[in-house]
Amino acid sequence: MSLESDPAQLDQSDAPHSAVPDTQWHRFTKATVLGDALKLVGFLGLAVFYGAKQILENDGIDELRDSVSGISSFILIILAAVAAFVLIVTVFSAITWRFKRFALVPDGIHLQSGVFIKQHVHVRWDRVQSVDISQNLVARVLNQGSVAVESGAAGTDDVELGLLTMKHCEALRQVIMEASAAARLGKDPEFGDWTKGSAVTAQEFPIYALEPRRLVLTTLYSVSGIAGIFSLAGTLLVGLVLDGFAWIPFLFVVLGSAWSSIKKLAKTWGTKVFLASNGVRIRSGLVSTFAQTVAPGRVHAIEINQPRMWRRLGWWRLSVLTLATGEVNDDADALVIPVGTREEVERMLWVILPDLGVDDAQAFLEEAFAGSGGSVAFTPAPEQSKWLDPVGWRSNAIALTRTVAVLRWSGFWRRSTKFVLHDHYQSLALGQGPLERRLELASLRFCMVNVAVIPIQSHLRLDDAVRLIGNESVAGKVRRAAADRESIEAWRLRVGVH
Repeated sequence: MSLESDPAQLDQSDAPHSAVPDTQWHRFTKATVLGDALKLVGFLGLAVFYGAKQILENDGIDELRDSVSGISSFILIILAAVAAFVLIVTVFSAITWRFKRFALVPDGIHLQSGVFIKQHVHVRWDRVQSVDISQNLVARVLNQGSVAVESGAAGTDDVELGLLTMKHCEALRQVIMEASAAARLGKDPEFGDWTKGSAVTAQEFPIYALEPRRLVLTTLYSVSGIAGIFSLAGTLLVGLVLDGFAWIPFLFVVLGSAWSSIKKLAKTWGTKVFLASNGVRIRSGLVSTFAQTVAPGRVHAIEINQPRMWRRLGWWRLSVLTLATGEVNDDADALVIPVGTREEVERMLWVILPDLGVDDAQAFLEEAFAGSGGSVAFTPAPEQSKWLDPVGWRSNAIALTRTVAVLRWSGFWRRSTKFVLHDHYQSLALGQGPLERRLELASLRFCMVNVAVIPIQSHLRLDDAVRLIGNESVAGKVRRAAADRESIEAWRLRVGVH
């Protein structure tokens, strides 16, 4: 199934897309229509599941049994109605597909869609933050996928280009990444004949691969995993004790608890990380596959954390904060290494972070990951903070180096270390809750662009927090004035990618 060019004439009165040449517009493959119809079928299936769950919660198992008995006599009518509804949606999807197209031109990416209400999205090349490829189950069967372009603009979704053949997806991603890099250097973007798949992805060098054993064990060695095991055991016990269908409500509880863990496991399954010419490339997924490229120069912060249950195993997790991921947390979209050894996460840290800004980097990292109390580099949380953080107050501390702020935190469930680049935060803030004011404590916040979760070092001594915010403000100004962010060319040279 090949990519189709669209010769249709655009409405010249409809700026800004009237400047896009007609020959530059392209349509997606016809399999896009099938994908939309199957999404509806999945939605109907979820609606039936949650409807049954709601009946159980409100009226009990008897009402659910009566409802099923009543429906069974009209099952053919219901199936016919569903089939007709799916057919109507498929026809509407086909019409929508005719009006959806995209173009790559010197000023950026243009996406046009809408039948009655027209929509035109324009992403400038210098605003592109990341370019990812995803495949759901249907797309994998058809060897097709979608290209998601993230601009990082607040309140906007990704620009999704698809479905396209995988050959076109790979070529399109490479072209967009190269055009974005050229635009940031003040050069004119070049597209080549990407519709023939000529812009193939450059050579990739593997740096990390997630073993299935690790992923399964860490899923079990988690709060949700242990809760799921106990829920399943309780359901089996109830099923043996109670007669009839009384155990079914407990089964719904188990299924709901397990669903979140299964989704997360499926999304991170088979994660592999490569070094490519345009950044760190991550591939993962069991049912649906996802390929993400993280440009090192676009990373604002890095988090390396270790859940308490992983300590005996010696495993860690590494996440990044960019405008594309939006937050440093356990979300699989932000994960680079879902489960790794200390050596693996440190290697990835050096790939992303060019300079830690200290003379003895290895000794500093040892203190950042496993240190306790204060030192020459780290300013600790005071003893009175134990009333607010009784478990981890001895480990909580912050350090400011020449290039990054390092936030060390330890809690009951996990410990973490965050690296916030001086030249990537937008503003700083001090916060005090009522208990912090009484204890003369304060929290230092690093406010980022379009980020839901803000890196915070909590419960510092008030005098220390005031001093640190002043020092960090100066460090941020110095780093921005230096304007020596590592270019993609310098990154390739440092990590040995050509």
